[in-house]
Amino acid sequence: MNLIELKKNFKEIHLIYIFYSIPILFLIGRASVDFFFTYLGLNFLFFKIIIERDLAIIKNKIFLFGLLFCFLLIFISIFSTNLQVSLFKSLTYLRFVLFFGATVYIIQSKYFDKKIFFYFLILGLSILNIDIMIQYIFKYDIFGYAPVKNSVNSYRYSGLYGDEFIAGGYIQKFLLIFILFNVSNPKIFYKKYFFEIIVTLSIIVLLITGDRMPLINVVYSIIFLFVFFKSIRLYLFNLSIFLLVVSLTTTFLDKGISDRIVSIKTQLTYKVDDQYYNPHLNLVRQSLKIYQNNKLFGTGIKTFRETCSLDDNKVIFKNEKFNSNFCSNHPHNYYLEILSETGIIGFIGFIVFVLSFLYYSIFSKEYLLNNKIAFISLCIFIFPIASTGSFFTNMNACYFWFFISLINIKILSKV
Repeated sequence: MNLIELKKNFKEIHLIYIFYSIPILFLIGRASVDFFFTYLGLNFLFFKIIIERDLAIIKNKIFLFGLLFCFLLIFISIFSTNLQVSLFKSLTYLRFVLFFGATVYIIQSKYFDKKIFFYFLILGLSILNIDIMIQYIFKYDIFGYAPVKNSVNSYRYSGLYGDEFIAGGYIQKFLLIFILFNVSNPKIFYKKYFFEIIVTLSIIVLLITGDRMPLINVVYSIIFLFVFFKSIRLYLFNLSIFLLVVSLTTTFLDKGISDRIVSIKTQLTYKVDDQYYNPHLNLVRQSLKIYQNNKLFGTGIKTFRETCSLDDNKVIFKNEKFNSNFCSNHPHNYYLEILSETGIIGFIGFIVFVLSFLYYSIFSKEYLLNNKIAFISLCIFIFPIASTGSFFTNMNACYFWFFISLINIKILSKV
């Protein structure tokens, strides 16, 4: 591309490079991710829809269902226990649907190059992996952050994220996209040994971070890959055996990592007087209790932290001495959060939206691309029994809608 063409089409090209840089933006921080997602969405709204009056996006079923889901959230907010908070959050959530609309045009642009996006993806993974390895070996990362002591033998390593323990989530999500790009079209993306090195390093670093849920996510990610990619099952089986050996060796050599892994079972099976009693399970009980008292419209988006402490929402046990309120910023599960904060109406709306996305991303001939990247990524992202962040938090919403935007990348042959 020459300089004249670059200047002429800067408006379109700069949006494409913002999209390319998303894996890096997630490393820089929440503010940068939120700013550029909002920028892409508002740019699409003002220039594409308002000024150019291009309404072709309305024909996109995923955009349409996403828009309807947002309008439903706005309506439900009217019945919230905290109208100001819920209404503001539901209105601002529209920017993520607008972001998806922007990506439809970005990825369809003649200037969009999926290889460049793939290189940015590798760069993001490499920066975080190397940074955490440096932190693990030298006790300081390249930005001067030290690991956070978690117990006698255990440290939490988050590299450039500092004391935010979200590095494992980043690695798990973007490693999945990296693998899917490679297995979907190996002639373009796969490079022998380089692929294996990136995957192995990422798994080791994931163990080092001590982030247990992302590690569990990797396990069922492999199961999804095994189911959907018949042509690589033998290779995937051999790679899994190799990764298992590497993981066991790493765990054996580091007691801190070993303690974090062992504690998964200990925490899940912990009992008091023959009653399963652990923080995540108690939040499940709390969420269901709030839902039982607010079945139709819930209590409103971002209100769990307030309503969980009310006397009416106290969790009742068979042994009355355990009766209590269990509070957190959110229930740590997307489905329970949506059920307790938006009621059965919002929950059904969410399920309809997800099912519509899964249908139109795989089965509809309208898209003609059999795009397994977005399909599998979303299935894993919204896995029902996973412990998660808040669905309505900006960072998680950015991840969610970024994965959905990948439906527009045609990396497989048309079927």
